[in-house]
Amino acid sequence: MKVDHDEFPVEQVSKAVFDMFNYQMKTRKLDGALDSCLKLLLLGYNSEDTFSKLCRLLNLLALPEELNSAAKVYKGLNVLSSNRNPIVQEMLSYQNTGFRSDEDLLTFIINLVNLKPNLIVAAKYLLHNFLSNKELLSEYLMIINNQLNFDNDIDTRKIQAYIAVERFEKAESTSLKLLNNSKSIPTLVQYSQSLSYNNKIATAVSLMEDSLETTFTKLNVQELLRLYVLSSNYEKSLALVHRAERRGLQIGDMHLRKAYFGNRLLYDAFYTFTQIKITEFTKIYYKDKYVDFSQKDFKGFDKVLLLAIFGPGDEIRFASIYNSICRKFAGKEIYMSCSPRLKNLLSYSFKNITFIGVPRPRSTDLINLNEYTKVPGSDLFQSINNDIVDVIENVDAICYVTDMLHVVRHGYEDFKGNQYLHCAPELKLTYKEKNSKR
Repeated sequence: MKVDHDEFPVEQVSKAVFDMFNYQMKTRKLDGALDSCLKLLLLGYNSEDTFSKLCRLLNLLALPEELNSAAKVYKGLNVLSSNRNPIVQEMLSYQNTGFRSDEDLLTFIINLVNLKPNLIVAAKYLLHNFLSNKELLSEYLMIINNQLNFDNDIDTRKIQAYIAVERFEKAESTSLKLLNNSKSIPTLVQYSQSLSYNNKIATAVSLMEDSLETTFTKLNVQELLRLYVLSSNYEKSLALVHRAERRGLQIGDMHLRKAYFGNRLLYDAFYTFTQIKITEFTKIYYKDKYVDFSQKDFKGFDKVLLLAIFGPGDEIRFASIYNSICRKFAGKEIYMSCSPRLKNLLSYSFKNITFIGVPRPRSTDLINLNEYTKVPGSDLFQSINNDIVDVIENVDAICYVTDMLHVVRHGYEDFKGNQYLHCAPELKLTYKEKNSKR
């Protein structure tokens, strides 16, 4: 049978495949999404946009070599406009593969800072983590710092870079130049941020309050909330939160949390932890096991896993609710992930919980992909590795530790001031002896 290619409904098929791709990404059907993405490329559907999606997908699938290749092809599609996004994808791929040489590392770092100066801190982390000849570190750092002195491209990325390296006066003067050329909300917010870093918070507050009278957007609302927190004006921050809610504006869990904590609304503040992005992804991947214990009782679950997030300091703080969690899950097997550095301390302090040490790689850390072969997507690497996947398969229910904050702590009266961490006496003696010999 001969096919008339002129009559093939390319637009209709492309739209159907595109809709399928979006659904597969939303539901984290990643293998199917990859198939749809490749079909879009074959159909010639908006190559730049499709390659952007392909890079995102290859990163989620933890395929660093394929990601690196796709990012390089993506760069070639439109040299002027497409370099900034793919170079970030390249950076993500190098986190897993490393660099062939220090020269390759330097070449990439220079390109990264040139195209995305606001990522200069990430560039410095890459140097610290991947440079094999540490004697070159100071020289390489000087090179990328000096790149910021080339002011041909004055934009928000350059201003963010000045703030990142604490050149606050330069950030303010540059953002003022940008503001004189464009009175848009993004440039206004950038100028406000530079003012705040130069301790001109009152001026910044006045600037952003005036902007809300004419344009009420997520960007300037978030900036004004940040300024209210810096100036300890929590009453105004809560009023602005309510104003944004009435307009249906989503301002993010972090800004809500700070406004609620500042106004001593503990339950509301703790509830915002359930809205953290990684919890949404985990619910999608493990929808059959993820449980909201504020909506369900604690019956019908014999084995429960609670996942820890954030750093060791926050984890120690949240450990204050672990005894309450044990009481809620009395008679059940309780598993909990933790920072490997805290495993001994937590295991000794909470004997009814089985702790599993899980590293939490930063965005610029070298990742050993062999430790994540069972994890369904790289957007879970922050809290889940192969060891945790094995536990998930063995338990009846999972949730994040932070999901339980508003369940067991409703107000200040729930904080009893009791000691909850206990160190092993023998370890205490060991460290005491070590310190006495110094």
